[in-house]
Amino acid sequence: MGFTLGALYLGYTVYRGEQQNRQQKKQLKLQEQANRDARQQAKEAADRADVEMNRANRKRADVS
Repeated sequence: MGFTLGALYLGYTVYRGEQQNRQQKKQLKLQEQANRDARQQAKEAADRADVEMNRANRKRADVS
């Protein structure tokens, strides 16, 4: 009986470990995607800022 319970516990422990491993990999993929999205949004924001800066510079009066 003790051996059976030990084997069941070991099997369950291995199963839970595998579940946790899969969950960690899933969370890592989600985090990596979030990081890619954030970098893309930052690049787009910087590009928009450059366009706005160029527009503002063109509108300045030439006082030279």
